[in-house]
Amino acid sequence: MSNTGYSAETSTDRVVPASGQWDTIWTPRIPRRGTCGLILLPGSGNPRAYMDTVNRPASVKLAAAVASFGIPTITCDFYGNSWSNANAMTAITSAWTVLKAAFPLMRTDKVCLLGGSMGGGAVARWSQLNPTNTAAVVGLIPAYDTKYEYDNVAALVTPIETAWGFTGVGNFPSDANNLANVAPAIGIPILTYYAGNDTTAPSAGVTGYHTAAGGTGGNITNVGNLGHTDAAIAAAPISSIRDFLVANGA
Repeated sequence: MSNTGYSAETSTDRVVPASGQWDTIWTPRIPRRGTCGLILLPGSGNPRAYMDTVNRPASVKLAAAVASFGIPTITCDFYGNSWSNANAMTAITSAWTVLKAAFPLMRTDKVCLLGGSMGGGAVARWSQLNPTNTAAVVGLIPAYDTKYEYDNVAALVTPIETAWGFTGVGNFPSDANNLANVAPAIGIPILTYYAGNDTTAPSAGVTGYHTAAGGTGGNITNVGNLGHTDAAIAAAPISSIRDFLVANGA
């Protein structure tokens, strides 16, 4: 798939398990030298329901818009269909390694992160663990408060345990994405879009994390009562996301 601004192709640079991880590299026709690359992450469940794959129009529009503006981008499917097969933090770091190798002229000390749903929780957590390497964070209906998800969404218990590298109810890491421990992420530019009636990533947890992490009111938007859906992700203005990444990735 290509146009005058970018090309997209499946990457074979990362050694992956038999369960079938793949990456898609979005290559700008005219890359911006010295800009940060972007990692796009899926939510839990079937990642093709989110913006991480070239197989859906919303993802094509978002990845293409970013790449066409000169930002090298990698979209990821972490080990098949769900988060339950990999440690999310390791997978993000691995994706960044692939991106840096593919674009050595881009800025390699920092990276921009964009995640939807549980992918939003993962980018928030990675930014906490790697604050000096994170240029900016974008969350689309993000599960920022992963402790809430773990305690209240039964279907996410196993994926969260394995993605974060622990097992057993009651053993949720005390420092993993709960609002009392966001200090390492403070000062990193953050842009957030959420749905007011979302029951999977409730607005209180989303807005609370955004504020605690130092986000401003102008960088958080309620896209309406669209629930935890593709429609809510698609409602986030692509041009605003692109401009935010350009402004904070140089």
